[in-house]
Amino acid sequence: MKSYRFYYQLLDELRIAKSFTVSQLCEDIISERTYYRNMISNKDMRFDVFSKLATRLGVQPFEIVHYSTFIKDGDPGASRFIYRVHLQHFSDIDEIYAQIINHQDDNFEFGLLLQANILKYHYLINKISLDEYRSKLSEIIIQLNPLELHNPYIVSLFALYVNEYPMNELLNMDKLLEKMLELNDNLGIIFMLISHDLLLYKMIGSRTIDNILFSKCVEKFKGIVNYFPHKYFHGRYCLFAAYNDLLSNQLDSMETNLYRYFINQIILTGNQQYIDEVKKVSEAFQIDYHQFLRKKSIEYFHSSQFEVSSN
Repeated sequence: MKSYRFYYQLLDELRIAKSFTVSQLCEDIISERTYYRNMISNKDMRFDVFSKLATRLGVQPFEIVHYSTFIKDGDPGASRFIYRVHLQHFSDIDEIYAQIINHQDDNFEFGLLLQANILKYHYLINKISLDEYRSKLSEIIIQLNPLELHNPYIVSLFALYVNEYPMNELLNMDKLLEKMLELNDNLGIIFMLISHDLLLYKMIGSRTIDNILFSKCVEKFKGIVNYFPHKYFHGRYCLFAAYNDLLSNQLDSMETNLYRYFINQIILTGNQQYIDEVKKVSEAFQIDYHQFLRKKSIEYFHSSQFEVSSN
């Protein structure tokens, strides 16, 4: 997780651009002395005060985090690479890959996370086997302490590992998810979003699912997604909400959320990735995909006052 210094320096750039004095920005929120001290502090961020300062400047805190992750000059593209690997969006990844393949990050945990995602990318493009990916990922994980899940980079690494080994002896899925519920994920929102998505999807169809834990994690995911403008994740929320509805026997709501998920994924994904998702989801919900989609589409057309033949 990035420090006070990193984010407060970005905040100060914005303050200057908007012609605020430090006094105007800090009034009734934080002392000027503390503001300047935070600009050189390497401690982990507290979100509450930072959020108030960002809001006074007319921006959402996440906008600053998004800028720092994907846009700020000097970023070699590591975060963008991790993001694309998770989504399996490879259309423009070659240039980013060339920039990060030999990158040595100053942050040890983030450097390991980048290595792990390079391995995952190599597996997804069939450069290495699944066994080789898992073996090398395990070599990375043993460098970390599962009791020190204090930042989103370590959480993301264990999410990758738990996705491959849900019942491993180091840290099982339920324990990792319980820890993720405790963490303030605002400043690591990109990585926490990816981790929740990865593990919640893994839980779909599981025979050992903890219903209460799953429900809490879906709510946490919803809270993160509300601040993240990407249709893929909004579609995934519909899937997780639908499965949560299934577990609680709310079948009407389940069908609505599941239909929204399918329509969203048809637009955003394709080919093998979509085929794999349809197979997994159809089995988990015990539905015939084509019949379900046809039935719900006809219902929606009728509700929109279109006349559609059911023959």
